[in-house]
Amino acid sequence: MRLGTLGFILLIAGVIIAFVSTLIPFIAGLLSGFGGGEVKVTGGGCVVVFFIPICFGYGDPLILILLMAVAIVLVVVSFIIFKSLVKTTHSLGERFT
Repeated sequence: MRLGTLGFILLIAGVIIAFVSTLIPFIAGLLSGFGGGEVKVTGGGCVVVFFIPICFGYGDPLILILLMAVAIVLVVVSFIIFKSLVKTTHSLGERFT
């Protein structure tokens, strides 16, 4: 599979996930509205840009703490992968020169 195709598939998957995630609270509100219950909506997200996590959230503060923990794990994993790729690339460069 070509990287362009993979990137396009991931982009479409992200749009679909964003669309569905906006519909879920609406549908939950409709379903509980018929039963007279109360709906609590909590959400959030994190974007990691060059090892810097940017997190946002609304509702229960616990969701933001959870997202920060996940973001820190992702930053550490991406840093380890980056360092191993740099080391591999550097060692390959030494072999071919």
